[in-house]
Amino acid sequence: PEDLDLPRLVQADLHGGNTAEEASAIFRNVLDNTATPAQLAVVSANAGMAIHCMKPEQSIADCIAEARESISSGRARQSLERLLN
Repeated sequence: PEDLDLPRLVQADLHGGNTAEEASAIFRNVLDNTATPAQLAVVSANAGMAIHCMKPEQSIADCIAEARESISSGRARQSLERLLN
């Protein structure tokens, strides 16, 4: 993980909630860039890998950085809102 500028995490850091409501709140926190650092790291890594599938010419590290920027800038939330409306 360190090679990709990601922290090492333990399983407890990745708990997604006990109910759908808790999971939904975590998801909203991620999109609002107010989630825990561990939650943001995991979502950024997963989104970065998805971006890398679409842009294989980019490094994984660059794709993760793009995912982080999308979250921190609010573009990720805007994309979801456009999809839902």
